[in-house]
Amino acid sequence: MTYEQLSQTLGLVSADLKSVIVNIINFVLGLLAFLQLLMILYAGFLWFFSRGNEEMRYDAKIIVIRAIVGSGILALAWAIVNFLLTAVADWVK
Repeated sequence: MTYEQLSQTLGLVSADLKSVIVNIINFVLGLLAFLQLLMILYAGFLWFFSRGNEEMRYDAKIIVIRAIVGSGILALAWAIVNFLLTAVADWVK
């Protein structure tokens, strides 16, 4: 993937600074959400293949709990960023 294709995918070609910032933040938050999904899937595999091993089940449970807490933090971060960008955009106008 070339730099031009990446910048078009991320929406960095627009001249509006706000839209560039929003696109970068949304890309990063989307990537983090995908990584959390992978963490939950990994924990599910650990739990499934634990075969009664309490240590593996405990590890899987901790990973799921941490991923869920991380998802909540991620959702809160997204809400705060979007609120602030909207408030600043309205304030600047």
